[in-house]
Amino acid sequence: MRLCHHYHRHMGTCMMMRPDVDRLMDSTDPELVDLLLDTAHLAFAGDDPLALTQSHGERIKHVHRKDIRTEVVDRLARRGWSFPDAIEAGVFTVPGDGAIDFAPIFDAKARAYLREVLGW
Repeated sequence: MRLCHHYHRHMGTCMMMRPDVDRLMDSTDPELVDLLLDTAHLAFAGDDPLALTQSHGERIKHVHRKDIRTEVVDRLARRGWSFPDAIEAGVFTVPGDGAIDFAPIFDAKARAYLREVLGW
C-alpha cells in the first residue's frame, strides 16, 4: 500500500519551493511516494517545471497542465497581492495562453518514462 499516491507541490503550502520538493523526494521511498507535476504552480513560485521534470521525472506520475500569465505574477509582486488575489486576477490559464513552453517538459517526462519502464 502506498503512503501517498502523489505529492502535489502547491503555492501557499509549507512545501511550495523546489528545495522542499527535492528534500521530500530524497527522503522518501520511490515505491511509496510519487510526485504530481503542476507546471503553473512551479512557475508561479519562480521554479522551472522543466528542471524539476529532469530531476524527478521517474517519480512524476500525474501532471496538471496549466499555464501561467507572468503579467499577473508581476502585478502580484508590485501590489502585494495574496495568492487568492492572483487566482481571481487570472494568474493560471490553459496551455499555450501563457509563458510555459510545454514541449521540452513533455520530452523530459518521456525520457524519464523510457528510463524507468524500459531501462533506456
